[in-house]
Amino acid sequence: MNHTIDTTAPANDHYLGLASTRLLPTTASRLTQRHLATVIKARALFCVHGDVGLGKTFAVNTSLRDLAPGNTLWLECRKGAPLGTLRAALYRALALPGDPPAKGDAFDQLLVQAFAEQHRVLVCDEAQGLTRSSLEYLQTLLGRTAHPADRDPRRRRQLPPAHP
Repeated sequence: MNHTIDTTAPANDHYLGLASTRLLPTTASRLTQRHLATVIKARALFCVHGDVGLGKTFAVNTSLRDLAPGNTLWLECRKGAPLGTLRAALYRALALPGDPPAKGDAFDQLLVQAFAEQHRVLVCDEAQGLTRSSLEYLQTLLGRTAHPADRDPRRRRQLPPAHP
C-alpha cells in the first residue's frame, strides 16, 4: 500500500500553495480517510473538528480526491449566514439551471431532487459558523434524500474518536 498522497494537481489544498509536493500522511489523516470512506458508503453525516492549523481541511481535501473526485461539493461557511444564503450556495454548488426559486418549499424540492438523483459528498468548511437552523436544515435536507432504511437510527454507527 502506498502511504504517499500526490498533491501535485491541486496546489490549493494547502494554504501555502505547496505545488509539486508529496505528503506523507499522519495517523490522523489516514484515520480521516478511513472514516470518510465509511461515511460515504453509509451516506451519513461526519464532522472533522479540532484546533486551528492541524490539517483538517487538507486531510479532507486529499482524501476526497481519492474517494469521491466527481461528486464532492464544497461550501465555505460564513459565520452566521442566514438560511437563504445557504440555500443559494447549495443551488450554485449543484449547478442547477436557471434562477433559484423565490419560495423556500420550491427551493427545497429542487435541492432534494438534485441530491436524490446523484449521491454527493457535501463538505462544509468552517461549519462552526453555520447557525443552528442551517445545520438542522442540512440534516433534514440530506435525511430526506437518504434511502428509507438509512433513516433508521438503529442502523447508525458511531465512529471511534479520531484521537489515537
